[in-house]
Amino acid sequence: MEERKNCENLHNTIHMWILKNKKIDRTRSKNKKKNITFFKYIDILKIEQFKQAGITLVALVITIIVLLILAGVTISLALGGNGLLSRTIDASLKTKESQEKETIHMAALAAISKNKEIELTATELQEELNEEEAVVYDLNTELKVKMKSNRIYTVDLDGNIKDMSQKNENTKKTLVAQLADSSYGTEENQYQITCIEDLVDFSYKVNGIVAKEDGTLEYTSNRNSFANKYVVLINNLDFKSAASYENFERTDYGDINGNGEVEILLKELTTGKGWIPIGGYGQNGAGRLNGTLNGNNKTINNLYINNEDETSNVGLIGIINSIVIQNLTVKGDIHCNSAYAAGIVGYVEYNGVRTIKNCSFEGNIENIRDNIRTYTSGIIAYESRNINIEKCSSKGIIKGKFNVSGIIGAGKANITECHNESSITGESNDGYSSLGGIIAGGGGSNVTNCYNTGYLQGPRHVGGIVGSSASKIENCYNEGTIKGGGNIGGIAGKIGENQKIIKCYNFGNISGGSNIGGILGYSWISNGIVVERSYNKGTVEGTNYIGGIGGYIGHISSYNSIYNCINEGKIVGNIVSGIVWGTNDNIKVVSCYNIGELEGKTKYGVTYKGNVENCYYLTDRGNSNEKAIEVTSEQLMNYAPILDKAFEIDNENNTITIDEETKQGVWINGEEGKYPQIIMDN
Repeated sequence: MEERKNCENLHNTIHMWILKNKKIDRTRSKNKKKNITFFKYIDILKIEQFKQAGITLVALVITIIVLLILAGVTISLALGGNGLLSRTIDASLKTKESQEKETIHMAALAAISKNKEIELTATELQEELNEEEAVVYDLNTELKVKMKSNRIYTVDLDGNIKDMSQKNENTKKTLVAQLADSSYGTEENQYQITCIEDLVDFSYKVNGIVAKEDGTLEYTSNRNSFANKYVVLINNLDFKSAASYENFERTDYGDINGNGEVEILLKELTTGKGWIPIGGYGQNGAGRLNGTLNGNNKTINNLYINNEDETSNVGLIGIINSIVIQNLTVKGDIHCNSAYAAGIVGYVEYNGVRTIKNCSFEGNIENIRDNIRTYTSGIIAYESRNINIEKCSSKGIIKGKFNVSGIIGAGKANITECHNESSITGESNDGYSSLGGIIAGGGGSNVTNCYNTGYLQGPRHVGGIVGSSASKIENCYNEGTIKGGGNIGGIAGKIGENQKIIKCYNFGNISGGSNIGGILGYSWISNGIVVERSYNKGTVEGTNYIGGIGGYIGHISSYNSIYNCINEGKIVGNIVSGIVWGTNDNIKVVSCYNIGELEGKTKYGVTYKGNVENCYYLTDRGNSNEKAIEVTSEQLMNYAPILDKAFEIDNENNTITIDEETKQGVWINGEEGKYPQIIMDN
């Protein structure tokens, strides 16, 4: 107080001195207005800034600035946006931050020194800090310290200050007020989510949740699906940052995390069971979210769900129906015991048009549910009818029991331009379980222009793009390592009836037990599959039925076809083949070649059985009994004109015909001294 009084006296003295002496140089009379503006600036500064740290320094600089102005220095130089005073004020604020950090740090050291566990606790830190200057909140894995200045510091249990935040004036609660105004919700005037409280209100409205006076949550039938309405995210939000809340200390939302007591909102959302998904959670006849949710290219950080109670739908959103979700990134940590668990949406119902576009999840998901067939994924867990998924991605660690993937667990979807970087693991050896970088159970899905770079491991039906079944996989690639038991492929673990893999390639190392392929692991179906213009450069390793393109390919009645494919990768196992382990002459293998090394007891350069046409393998990398042609490296480099033949498959007569008039021009020589390459963009 004495220092502040001295500073104010100094200011008044300077003010009176200037007024008394301002007529010394009459040439400065034109600057009178500027001087008055300066005095007004000083008065504002006295009120607002003398309350901050570094007061003596500010007063000293003011004195210097006044003398500089009297000496002819311009106002802008002294007071401009990058002027001396502005920089001094910034330095003063930083000085105060440093002082606060030092205060917290010293208090933390003192608290830890008294703790036999050598771990900081909120109670002990509060004892070291004056409650009038700081309030400490316990968030289990970290502490929040709110200083009198309203700066909030995050402190870990070792006493280290992790970050500092201040109140964000843009985080004003808006959604509830806008819901009462019928002019909102249109495409031109969308409902706005500006703070965490708005996001909680959103969840409560869709779920029909009411917080009772005792803090318990009641699920009512008074729900709002936001059908045909538009909702937009205005700010980046962080559940762990006080700056993302209108008031992180409020308690009127009740016992969100289900620990039996009502705590501050920030703690309710980041401890215990954590976040309550928007729709489809915690009640019978659960609410569904409809309408349009525009993430506005914003990010929701530190989504936290930790619920081992058996639940149905887990994610930022539980259930959606007819909806568009776009331009949203979610980062978080989900641990649950759920039928459907994902970073963005747990379950998608069948009504209406559904599109998920330009969305991503970053973080960890672990679904421990194992008594039913479950679905776990980065973006969507399960889709029951048909959905469009565009430009979505997943990055982190995803673990589940049955169907696990980076983008969608299972369903019928049109998936384009998506990618997975997540490490994905599954545990179930159930005949219907599968694991895929993009989709686990593909059903009738079409997957185009997608790729996987993540590590994948599961017992069976594991593929870099699709675990099991998809109508068409086109222009996709895998660079991730893939491991499993049986039916493992760089692109697909297993595909079925009338399904196609077109223009796909694998660079990743693929390993497992039986039925392992660089592109496709396994197929045994009644109607033909097609693998076209695809190649493998990764090592493929297993025990039996290991192939550079396909592992075990069988048939029941009609033809399965592999054509215009290349293997360059090393193939290792007891029973191996350069292109595919075909089990019957009803396998058509056309215009393919293998230059990859084969290591095994039984090995075929191209295929064990099949109707083979125009196929080649390098010397000593095959079997004299097969129909493919053994060639030297130099010969193969000149074989593009022969490989460059279109073909038509005559299923009725079970023959392959080559028609020169309709040849497609699939092969090119490439650079001199290179092997023939496939034209991928026809």
